[in-house]
Amino acid sequence: MTDALQLSTINNMQKYEEAFEHLHASFVTIACIYRNSCEELLSPLALSDAQVYQLLEDHDSASWENSDLNDALRNRLGSNYLPFKSSVKQLNKKINLFARKLQLCDNFQVSKSLKDRCIC
Repeated sequence: MTDALQLSTINNMQKYEEAFEHLHASFVTIACIYRNSCEELLSPLALSDAQVYQLLEDHDSASWENSDLNDALRNRLGSNYLPFKSSVKQLNKKINLFARKLQLCDNFQVSKSLKDRCIC
């Protein structure tokens, strides 16, 4: 491999790393905003700490399907309930898809194997 080609390959890898770091930072920021919005929405509801934890930490939208929770959210949100429910389902789906595409761990951190492949 020529020096110019090697240098080009290294530059491309560094650009990829910068793009990945930017995407990861954007993803984490959006996930935090989403989580804070959910915390604010759930805080006045009479939910156990375990249920709130499950809703915020379990990235499976099934935890939002509890009928008592849906009734409480319907009372709190009124006519905004159905758009909210649809948005939560779509956001959960997109967050999980994006995390898989970025090969993030369950806690949305960069996996050790991916870090080891990066040129720093």
